[in-house]
Amino acid sequence: MKHLPAIMTPGEFSRRTGLDKFRPFRKKTTKTLLQAIRDRLQRLPPKTQPGLRWQEFNLLAVDCMKYLGMKTGGKLLTDKAICVETLAYQCLAREYGERMRAKELFEKVSKPPATGVAMRLEYTWETILKADKRIHGEEVYEKAHLLAQSTKTPLQLQGKNSTEVNAPDLYAIKALYSKAEWNQIQAIDADMRKLIYIDEGEALEYKMFCIDNEFRNVHGRLIDTRSAFIQGAPDGYTIWVMTTDCENYCKPDFKHNVHVGAYQHSSLAGGKEVLCAGTALILDGELIDLSNQSGHYRPSVDDLYEAARVIQDLGYKYPDYAAAVYGDFTNPDMPRWFRVPMALFLKYKGHVPYLLQGRFEGGPKPFSHRWAYDNPQAAASAGGRTKAY
Repeated sequence: MKHLPAIMTPGEFSRRTGLDKFRPFRKKTTKTLLQAIRDRLQRLPPKTQPGLRWQEFNLLAVDCMKYLGMKTGGKLLTDKAICVETLAYQCLAREYGERMRAKELFEKVSKPPATGVAMRLEYTWETILKADKRIHGEEVYEKAHLLAQSTKTPLQLQGKNSTEVNAPDLYAIKALYSKAEWNQIQAIDADMRKLIYIDEGEALEYKMFCIDNEFRNVHGRLIDTRSAFIQGAPDGYTIWVMTTDCENYCKPDFKHNVHVGAYQHSSLAGGKEVLCAGTALILDGELIDLSNQSGHYRPSVDDLYEAARVIQDLGYKYPDYAAAVYGDFTNPDMPRWFRVPMALFLKYKGHVPYLLQGRFEGGPKPFSHRWAYDNPQAAASAGGRTKAY
């Protein structure tokens, strides 16, 4: 619902009903009811308190109907009656419209993806914020109460934590951030950064082109991520996504202490669904490691396999020392992370037998490690190659 009727102000209501004039009313009960309606208008809660606000809309409409019930015949055509009837319509239309907006907003961020992998629910909240006030999705709920307190804005949230947020809560959070200025948001946390969503024009700067088995940027230069840094990952790894149209994007110069909060996986995808998201290690145009390490999307092992297979189908031949680094977010009993040769990962469609687990040993250049099985004999019986990769 794009256009909702505005609610008349208490001043306009007073003027149109004569409450601002010093003249006696014929019936005190009528004047008392009109004053009660005006007082409700003055106390109308803001959008950051949707539950109370919608309740007040309903009560205002009831009071208006009571007033109109006292009028009969031609008295319903007076300016006062028309004003009260208009207010009743505004309240009912506004209540219904705001409820529908809240419902549509929640459905937008919680609907299952048509294709690919969608962001986790608590991260999708970042998509409802305006670009000049967008922050990391996980912080939207966490900072809401602090922002309301610092801006002295009443806030009503029913959910006790980020996993319990419902449609009215999401509506209130959007209204809170829309009303606030960026300096007020940043005052809560000096380290907070605006989250950047890359548009179609900027996306070319981050797009990966596979040319002659090397990954290059739009300017033809070899992509190299050795200067990148992600907290919790070895040096040289950067954020990477594959969009639903099988295009690959990365930020080669990503540095956690500089870009975290400003550039995330959702930045490269523009907040949309992806086929996979994670980290990538690319040296001199050579894709060496690929992972599904993304808190925003949490893609499965199968998602990573599909992405690795698509890259291969697009014409890239992985080097012998290329590896898949993956964690199974859906299985708490599975060890946190695995790192296996890409050849094995593709051969077993992402589900490499435990007997084929091993380790990487030093290779001919940085990160180009060779694979060695923990148990070569068991690996051979399970179908693996006994020679190091």
